[in-house]
Amino acid sequence: MAHDEMTLTTEKRQKFLVHTLFQKSHTLIALPVVKELVARGHEVLWLGNPSEESRILSSGARFVATEDVAACDARLMENPVFDPEGVAEAFFGDRLAAQVADLRRALAGFRADCILHDFAPQGAAALCALGEAPAYASITGTPLYTLSGAEKHPPASAIGALLCTPHMLLPLIDPQRAALGLPPVREEDFPWLHYSPYLCLQASSPMLEFDQAVADTTHFIGPLAGSTATEWRDPPEWWQQITDSKKEASRVVIGLTQGTLVTDPSKLIVPVLEALQKYSGQLDADVYLVVATPYAEQVKPRVGNKPGGPDGVRIHISSWVPYDVLLPHCDVLITNGGYGV
Repeated sequence: MAHDEMTLTTEKRQKFLVHTLFQKSHTLIALPVVKELVARGHEVLWLGNPSEESRILSSGARFVATEDVAACDARLMENPVFDPEGVAEAFFGDRLAAQVADLRRALAGFRADCILHDFAPQGAAALCALGEAPAYASITGTPLYTLSGAEKHPPASAIGALLCTPHMLLPLIDPQRAALGLPPVREEDFPWLHYSPYLCLQASSPMLEFDQAVADTTHFIGPLAGSTATEWRDPPEWWQQITDSKKEASRVVIGLTQGTLVTDPSKLIVPVLEALQKYSGQLDADVYLVVATPYAEQVKPRVGNKPGGPDGVRIHISSWVPYDVLLPHCDVLITNGGYGV
């Protein structure tokens, strides 16, 4: 390699600090991007939940565990709430301050050129406003809730409605900004409350979005999760029933999921289980139901006393199932319109 070419290559190398939410699905969205950054010679430090360490390290990035944010996430999962006020307090009550604390720790030993942040980068925005961090980009598979089109047809879920109406969140966010010496969020900045105004990489398609114009800095880059088959190297024993069931002419495989945000099982999963129990005697097929929910242990008692579920229905409940592995086997998918699915 010539000296000039080597110098040019070195000058182009950048340092990226990546931060993603604790859910596995959010790690998987950023994973291909981080792998590509590392392959191109950039240095990447990934701030993530301790449970995601091995997966993050597989990208080639260095790993640093969240501390304050991890504590927020633990409280959120240990005490799930589904009403709007409860969701707002649980997810946003102290998250900005927690993000700032964790990002500051990471930046203390890593002078990043750019922060690549998951959905809701309020902490990165605050540090940028304070001059403690460079410009930040966002990468997410979460709908563009805060843009104008979303308010015309707000989601029915508590979290969706909250994300569409910044006024409901500002009483929680603005005091955390004030503690840092920052002014309240300006109304003109509402559309960017959960995304970066500098660069937003939207891991989806405009066809799945609200009918609205987006800024030139927003780019739809398609699904990034790729194959997660390698993430399921040791599937549960019941998975063999699903793969073997393809040989049965009378079988029907149903997938049932509520994604990672709108997860209240009483809104979809429990009604489906109750309906199957009520009408199981009228089924003219062998039904295999695969349920994916973070509240698997709470849902399992709903299948009744019979092993696997009512007559004619085999129910398998798991906290996580890779969709790209499951969907080829499904005859029907029941979902609440999860964006990632």
